[in-house]
Amino acid sequence: MAKKKHIPRLHEQGGRFYWKPEPGIRPHFKGIALGDIKRLAMQEAERLNDQVTAWQRKCKARPSVSRAQKGPLTVGQLITRYQMSTNADWTRLKQTTQATYRYCFNRLHDEFGHEIAATLNAIRVDEWWNNIQQSAPETGRHMAITARVLFNWSSRKGLIPTDHNPFRRMKIGGGKRRNVYFTWEEAKHLIETADQMELHSIGTAILIAFTCVQRISDVLRLTFNDIQDGRLVFTQSKGTRTLATGQKRQGFQVNVALPQATRERIQHEFVRRGAQMGDHLIICEGTGKPYLDQTASRVFRRVKAKAIEADPQKWGHLSDKQMRDGRRSGFVHSKENGADIDNITAISGHSIKEGMEIIETYLPRTAVMADKAAKYMDVKL
Repeated sequence: MAKKKHIPRLHEQGGRFYWKPEPGIRPHFKGIALGDIKRLAMQEAERLNDQVTAWQRKCKARPSVSRAQKGPLTVGQLITRYQMSTNADWTRLKQTTQATYRYCFNRLHDEFGHEIAATLNAIRVDEWWNNIQQSAPETGRHMAITARVLFNWSSRKGLIPTDHNPFRRMKIGGGKRRNVYFTWEEAKHLIETADQMELHSIGTAILIAFTCVQRISDVLRLTFNDIQDGRLVFTQSKGTRTLATGQKRQGFQVNVALPQATRERIQHEFVRRGAQMGDHLIICEGTGKPYLDQTASRVFRRVKAKAIEADPQKWGHLSDKQMRDGRRSGFVHSKENGADIDNITAISGHSIKEGMEIIETYLPRTAVMADKAAKYMDVKL
């Protein structure tokens, strides 16, 4: 059997081919997109490799480390300098936000790290964006936002040409409410599917986010210490709370009785895992460690795909749902079952105004709801 031919510097990503030079020659040769036809990409990669060989022979290249330091900076080098700097853009971020940035920086390094930052253009960025939109749109959005921050900072520091930012004019979405939420039937099906896949962590996370109306990012960071006498007691990573003095302090204080199903699930997980009080509630089965937000979302997509597979006609609409939809889903579920908005916001940490906006956006105005209201109009003449 013929051995598969390997061509140096030729890489395939998302069905497209790229020629990517190694660090030692990047100041002299930049990466090039070679299209999606393998035969032509191989031919062009070999031609480019021949150019590199001829150049190396001609100039008897100096050690690659020296040349890389003197040449223009790569995206990977910008990332390193940004994270090693003492600039307020980085140091003022919360630890949880820094963790998200680090994840995005690692992904950006994998994709663009070898490329010269000053010559990275919108065409190359758009090709990447089109690919990641198909596989991980939310991760792509966070990566693009992080890249904007990186290039803006690098431009201010004179590391790249002024105002050079190929991510600046991208339409990456965000800023609008997703008109999507789970019903309890859908959430229950996802939880059961996760358990069948032995991904109990995902099922537990969905249940807590839904029944306790909490952000999934906060849920993933809960420990068993946050469960006190059958209550969930912790401080949210976002939002504000008003003290008795009238002062506002960052982080809304949650203190709510756990629904029975949630309490029993947490107790079961504590025993099943042989956990200790300081341990995280949600632990990734694959690593034995707490989840990064993006990792949890990726595992959730696997659960969602399996849930849809069970009955595509009944569950196919779940394809639009994301793990982060659990909080608003619980909010809407509570309101549909008669809870007052001010009571729900005492759990979720929203302001009354935000709670009203959620109901205005997501709560469907159905005939069933209209009939409930009509009962209050049972008057006599």
